[in-house]
Amino acid sequence: MLQGLGCDIWLLSELPPPATLADFCSYYNIRWIAFKMLDGKDSFNWSTGNISKIVEYLAALTAKGIQCGAWQYNEGWYPGPEGAAVGAMFEKFEQHGLSFFFVDAEAGNWNKFGSKGRMELYLNSLGLPSRIPVYLHSYRFPSLFPKFPFAAALRHDRVSGAAPQVYWEGSHNPEEQVIRSWSEYEEVAGRGIIQEFIPVAPTYWRGTPGAAGSWGPTAADLRAFHQICVNTGLKAWGFYRLEKVLQHFRATAYVSGAEWMTALTDKAPYQFPDTPPAPPPTPQPTYRVMEVLATRLDILRSPEPDAKVGGHITKGVRPFVYGSLTQAADKSIWARVGQSQMFAMVQDRKGNRLMRWV
Repeated sequence: MLQGLGCDIWLLSELPPPATLADFCSYYNIRWIAFKMLDGKDSFNWSTGNISKIVEYLAALTAKGIQCGAWQYNEGWYPGPEGAAVGAMFEKFEQHGLSFFFVDAEAGNWNKFGSKGRMELYLNSLGLPSRIPVYLHSYRFPSLFPKFPFAAALRHDRVSGAAPQVYWEGSHNPEEQVIRSWSEYEEVAGRGIIQEFIPVAPTYWRGTPGAAGSWGPTAADLRAFHQICVNTGLKAWGFYRLEKVLQHFRATAYVSGAEWMTALTDKAPYQFPDTPPAPPPTPQPTYRVMEVLATRLDILRSPEPDAKVGGHITKGVRPFVYGSLTQAADKSIWARVGQSQMFAMVQDRKGNRLMRWV
């Protein structure tokens, strides 16, 4: 069973280094983390040759005693292959610490006729060992999605429980939403079927943070969410998503990620390790502007004889000139022009002016 506070992660690229993330999660007593690892039947967060990177995060987190799992977003278009992709992914990563799985089934084909059969095919295709618990990680209120196969999923012998996305966008009533979600899940599954109910709260902004018309959970919202989970005897609860907490951690114009975490854990803000100062910026070349006097002036890749032509400029054009002018072997004068910094002749070997300073 999952225990205590946990969270979802969507984008590996938005995380701090593995050791820092593990220290942050340990400080706040985050007990479990679910990484997005599949989008449909396609790999995610390890699809561009960065398998070693996800392995580093799994190693750092599990070393701190944090349980790591995976989630897959899928719309049910290819339930067999989408299910098989889960088993193949766990074969690759279970040895590195993956120990549970969230089925983020939403939208697409799940809200159409025949979805019960598609869900059964999907779950039968998972190919996961029994030691890997599986949770339905879908809509908060089953009553709003009458065609979605909630019962087929929750009653399947491969599913351990529900981890619904209880996002109260536009409202500030997390207690009511958690109670309603739990009640509806029990009703659709049947009393006693759901062994684990794990509501997942929002930690993100809809719209521009702090701007009129935008929405984000208040610190009071998340404190109330945490309290209702404890008061009703739930064993685990979570939030989506950790990257947004980190992104907004030091916000001052609106509720910050640090305030969100304090509301969820009663802990003072985490102190990130000092980061080394950024290296000084690379000096950018200074430039001036010249005007073309010639009817047409070729742009060359260098002022050397037989240099390839890289384009041309015409009379009246005013290109940027970078650095100092260059004298060629035949005494002609050249300028480095444009962002590609190729060469245009300023004065030919006879002293005729082809460009002038502006």
